[in-house]
Amino acid sequence: MSVTKEDILGTKPPREEVSWITGGTVWVAAMSGTDRDAFEAENLGLAALDENTGHLSNIRARLLVKCLVDENGERLFTDQDADQLGKVWCAPLDKAFAVAKRINSLSQADMEELEKKSASAPS
Repeated sequence: MSVTKEDILGTKPPREEVSWITGGTVWVAAMSGTDRDAFEAENLGLAALDENTGHLSNIRARLLVKCLVDENGERLFTDQDADQLGKVWCAPLDKAFAVAKRINSLSQADMEELEKKSASAPS
C-alpha cells in the first residue's frame, strides 16, 4: 500500500520521555527535516570559525533546544535559548543529549562527517 501526501505530512516525530534531575520528566523528540538541516549548517558554520573544535561549541544545548518538547510536541526552547540552556548542570543535559542523538540517528559517524565537510569548507 502506498502512502499519500497527507500520510507523509501528518507523520509525527518519535519522542521519548526522559527523567529530569528534579524528579519530573521531559520529552525528547526527533527533529524536523528543517531543524536537522539548520543544526548541520550551524555546525559547519562554527567549524569554519574554529576548525579544531568550533562545531562542538555548546553542542548539547544547541541540539536539545531543537529536541526538547512538551506533551503536545511543541518545542520548549527557541534556538536563541541554547546559550542559557548550556549553563545547566551537565549530568541531565548529557542524559537528554544521549537520547536526542539516538532518536535523531546522530551517530559518531555523522559527527565525523560534519567534521570532514567543515574541514573542506572555505574559511
